[in-house]
Amino acid sequence: MNQHWRNHYNENAKSHSLLKQVEKTVMGNEIGQDQFEMIVRTILNNLNITKKDCFLDLCCGNGLITNLIAEKAGNSVGIDFSENMISVATTSKHISEVDYVVQDITALDQQFISKFNKFNIYEGIQYLNENVFIDLLSKINLSRDSFTFFIGGIPDVEKLSNFYDTEEKMAFYKERESIGKPHLGRWWHKHELQDIANNCNLHIRFIDQHKSLYTSYYRFDCLIWK
Repeated sequence: MNQHWRNHYNENAKSHSLLKQVEKTVMGNEIGQDQFEMIVRTILNNLNITKKDCFLDLCCGNGLITNLIAEKAGNSVGIDFSENMISVATTSKHISEVDYVVQDITALDQQFISKFNKFNIYEGIQYLNENVFIDLLSKINLSRDSFTFFIGGIPDVEKLSNFYDTEEKMAFYKERESIGKPHLGRWWHKHELQDIANNCNLHIRFIDQHKSLYTSYYRFDCLIWK
């Protein structure tokens, strides 16, 4: 994961608002509590978290989501490469069953990954290219006889124009791409994820976000399991 995004989120962590730190906003305003609870509920329902589970939250940011998932799990770890975000997460955690670690998720080893059976990355896959995601998924696959991996908030390349819906917005998108500082990161085709899962002999199911969720017009979720 590149320095551009590390710098971006280290700077975001200076915001007083936890929701703004992890960009849970619309037009610069924090999303409502009902929207945030919908995200957490979706993750919990799809991962079916219980106290028997060991949960790893990838690209956990300031732990806003991680803390709530960790309440349901046996033990949990949140990983993020932003030192400032992990500092916020460590300071604001309210239960002892969760730990936060400064780490680039692309550098995780199989021995560490093997401790967990439930995985989440929410609005984080956009910061990974195809090869990096394949490597991460392969490590999880090789380290576990069974696991469940929820990937939430995936930017849908087929809905790119829904988000950049004016000439000015599309020009902004293209300009940011051209200078290597993308606005949102990588936009994915569903068939790319399908092919990756198939090549790893894993199950995959695509999930439409609830129509009332503020990102549903340009993002989707998916579940990968073994």
